[in-house]
Amino acid sequence: LQHYLARNSQPASAARVQRRFREMAKILGMQEVRVWGVPPDSHFAQVLVEADYRMKRISIGLENPRVPGLKSHLAMLRPHGNTMQRWWFTPLYDAIYTTDDHLAFQIEGQRAQLLAQEEVASASGQRSAAAFTRRSTRAFAKQFTEKFPELAEKLPVFAQLQNVIDLAIVAALFRKEGLPEKVGWKMELFLDPERAVVARGRVPKKVPTSFKTKRSRGMILGLLAGGVVIGPEATVKQVPFRVDSARRLGGVRRGAVSGERPEQHVWWWD
Repeated sequence: LQHYLARNSQPASAARVQRRFREMAKILGMQEVRVWGVPPDSHFAQVLVEADYRMKRISIGLENPRVPGLKSHLAMLRPHGNTMQRWWFTPLYDAIYTTDDHLAFQIEGQRAQLLAQEEVASASGQRSAAAFTRRSTRAFAKQFTEKFPELAEKLPVFAQLQNVIDLAIVAALFRKEGLPEKVGWKMELFLDPERAVVARGRVPKKVPTSFKTKRSRGMILGLLAGGVVIGPEATVKQVPFRVDSARRLGGVRRGAVSGERPEQHVWWWD
């Protein structure tokens, strides 16, 4: 791609510039999808990959979720600079509320946010963080985060992303607080593939490079698009813990443990 850009950076007609972007997308080819930390054929992985891919399509204006006030990054872009944008989802929680004895918890917040970073590419194609992140890149990440609840209502995959982040945070909370040990739960069911059968699916290993262009101030601007980083244990350490001063959580817990339970207890996520 660097060699192609070096030979094709001179002014040209709109039609020729469109052909150049098509050629760049062809040169970049299929983009590799990498999933780590969860089984790559799981629903969890599918949600991570689809949410990231849909976000990038929205960023370059190939997909319109019809959320009022949400603009694509391409719509915000001005003819200046020559960097690449990196966006990725991370958890976003306001606080974790708990009781004095740390036996009941409530996680509070919208659960997902979008972060941004500019990158530059060397002549050999190596990518590194740019010295600054331009305003339009930060603005797109900020508005995407602010509109995330509305996006989750329009596009179910973003609501699913909130759910899987919740699950990861709850698992990290179990470990941090030693909750399974406190109640004598060995969690053996989840480690037995014969008893805990998990649905498997096909998660793409490669996706095509996409692009879109627009005209601005007599110039043609374009974006080409080829993560989700959860880090649950780090999140649980960073989110502030607050005691439930209204003591509502304690009442909810007492109601749950005092109810009748069958001898062969079933588990569920409610």
